[in-house]
Amino acid sequence: MLKIFNILERIVNVICALLVAFLTIVVGTEVISRYFFGFPIIITTELTSITFPWIVALAATTITMHDENISLLFVKEKFKGRMRFILEIFLRVLSILFCVFMVKSSFDLNVTLSSQRMALLGFSKVVLYSSVFFSFSVMTLILVYKLFISIKQYGEVQK
Repeated sequence: MLKIFNILERIVNVICALLVAFLTIVVGTEVISRYFFGFPIIITTELTSITFPWIVALAATTITMHDENISLLFVKEKFKGRMRFILEIFLRVLSILFCVFMVKSSFDLNVTLSSQRMALLGFSKVVLYSSVFFSFSVMTLILVYKLFISIKQYGEVQK
């Protein structure tokens, strides 16, 4: 399972890098076009509003995979032994519940907005809001996997 997550992480990182490059090109072109030639490119706002949430969503999955949420690490590092294990399990379960809530909410939002189109590009708004659904779905899977690994490792240490 860890191998699958490592492959998934590589894919996510490549996609994220490509999206950042695309965003840089789009915004750079808009700035040059607007300020040097006096000709704004209107679709850049919609392209940016689609691209940026996907970058954030994909980066969030990588952060979750590496347990790099600073606030959760800060709390967890304050404890040792059994109390730390209990807190870690509690934080993972709480994170899973939050992610499941976000998956459900973003799915409902996508269903509601499926018929609405973006003004300039004509894309469905689902293209924009599906980033939330995707990222929280992947984060839920990662957190459930990490929960089972934590329980297994603690059980092995106790033996």
